[in-house]
Amino acid sequence: ITSVDLRKKPVFRNKGSIGKPFESVQYKTDENGVLFVKGSSVCKKMMIDGVIQNNDDWYKTGDIVKCDNDYYYLVGRESDIVIGENGENINPDECEKLFTLNDAVSFSVLGLDNDEKEEKLCMIVELKKFTDPDTINKISEEISRTNSSLPVASQIQRIYYTFDRLSAEGAIKVGRQYVKRGIKNGSIKLFDKQELSDRIAEKEAGSTIEMQVIRGIIADTLSIDINTLKNDQNIVTELGATSLQYFAILLAVGEAFSISEVDKNESYCYSVNDLYSFIERQKNL
Repeated sequence: ITSVDLRKKPVFRNKGSIGKPFESVQYKTDENGVLFVKGSSVCKKMMIDGVIQNNDDWYKTGDIVKCDNDYYYLVGRESDIVIGENGENINPDECEKLFTLNDAVSFSVLGLDNDEKEEKLCMIVELKKFTDPDTINKISEEISRTNSSLPVASQIQRIYYTFDRLSAEGAIKVGRQYVKRGIKNGSIKLFDKQELSDRIAEKEAGSTIEMQVIRGIIADTLSIDINTLKNDQNIVTELGATSLQYFAILLAVGEAFSISEVDKNESYCYSVNDLYSFIERQKNL
């Protein structure tokens, strides 16, 4: 820690400043806004690749900052910078904060290599497991609208979708290096929109019977029209099932698929999608 914001008014402190450097510390930035730190309270030795190195000069943090009235604000990481086609440095953080995708779990804007090994500015959108095609189209349209308002050099050039987590367990935000490692090692699988549409169509075709059985049980138990039933609707809070009706649905689904444990997993089996997912997991045990 080399700085602090001690301003008392919330209007200033809520701006997200990292504050002013301590009296024992000096800050400077290069032409790209990368922060360098020097001072008597900064560590003097570092272990890099198993080798102890002295640090008596300016330390390059890799953070990109902006300064306003001697107060510093973090705006990104140097390692995340993407070089645009015109040679301009593009900060993914500045681009990412312009998007609001309420129907996505999370998303990240970052630079990824394409087939020609050139880095392109891409957006990766994490979807809920049972996201329907209409929601995907809505997300795509929202991305396109915002993207078209950006300068051409800063526009996103590729959009990918995934059902895998974009953040590490316990992380408070998506880390771009974590995402890049996941893509490289295969733990994060990416789909373009056409591949995603094909995948959903294939999945729906393969699960028609099971889904219809579950939908039929719910519709019969609650005396509702099966055609109005949505697969992501909560049986209790949205469809109004009583506790007796809810457990009757769980028992009926378990009996239909010869699974005796459904009623012991009621903490997360609250929709057609939940029940189908549970059945699939039991089949794979």
